[in-house]
Amino acid sequence: MIDKTDAEKAKYFNKEFINKVTSKLIRYYSDPDKKERKADGLCKCCYYYMYDRVGGCAITIKNCECCGEEMSFGSTATDKYCLKCAKENGYCKQCGQKMD
Repeated sequence: MIDKTDAEKAKYFNKEFINKVTSKLIRYYSDPDKKERKADGLCKCCYYYMYDRVGGCAITIKNCECCGEEMSFGSTATDKYCLKCAKENGYCKQCGQKMD
């Protein structure tokens, strides 16, 4: 038997998901936080889509892949480069792509 309550919940959550994705897409293309995003050393994709990335709950130490500087993170979701190297070389500190 199909539960109408479950179907209504699914409809609600699907609609919320679509609204969230649409909002992110609009922000990606309009880039309203460009100044803050660039100051944070993040590309548009990482800033508008990956800000809520998931990592394991553990203090993680990782070296910058450019200069070797030791970086510390509050989870296992780490960055590729330190902010200094990312900015100096024009790359996203999180994913490593060329900044737009």
